[in-house]
Amino acid sequence: MRCWSLAVAVAIELALRGISLAADPRFPDWPCNQIKVPEISVAAVWTGPSIDDVGNAWEEDATIKDLVARLAARRTPLDDAQKAISDIVTGTESERQKKAKLLFAGLFKTLNHERSDVMGGSSGMLANKRNFPTKFGPRFSSCASFRIGLIPTRAESKN
Repeated sequence: MRCWSLAVAVAIELALRGISLAADPRFPDWPCNQIKVPEISVAAVWTGPSIDDVGNAWEEDATIKDLVARLAARRTPLDDAQKAISDIVTGTESERQKKAKLLFAGLFKTLNHERSDVMGGSSGMLANKRNFPTKFGPRFSSCASFRIGLIPTRAESKN
């Protein structure tokens, strides 16, 4: 029996080590099993011309800026989004390229910024969860004691 218990303990230890090794040590507060990628690179999602020269030029075109806001909200059905894009990306070949480039640059910047905010919030949420016992431990433990029956409630103490 003792050997069996030791074998189970060793198996659990090895499993827990595997879990802890899966986390990226650069981001100790990242709560997900997947590796944290703080920012998406343009090359990962865009095969078109470089958008380095665009900067914030997409914000200067009211039509593009409005479409970026609508598409980034992710509430527009795909068919409607495709139609809105094709309605705006018009003109000569060079005009279409310019508009498509501006639109992509705006969407990329907006969505990458939103993604960073969400990921930062996930890390912050875990940090708050880890700090919970030190901030609220004494108050929480007395509440938990009532809930699990260690401290009798008023109704129980009268009996």
